[in-house]
Amino acid sequence: MTKSYDTTDSNSPILDMSALKTAIVNNEEHKVKEMLAQQQLDNLQQQYLVELAKTNNNPRLAEVIENTPSKP
Repeated sequence: MTKSYDTTDSNSPILDMSALKTAIVNNEEHKVKEMLAQQQLDNLQQQYLVELAKTNNNPRLAEVIENTPSKP
């Protein structure tokens, strides 16, 4: 079964963050990259997502998130 993540609704940052966390927990690297493309995280979000990936034992995803542009 393929999961679908709708990240086109920019009026829903909470849903976007929830979908991103789900993709990280499910180790769906391609979805994480897709959702982070053209995005800029604030530092707190970025740190949280990196820790989530590391806690989920996925250093590759942590690196992808660390390389995402961030805003102060």
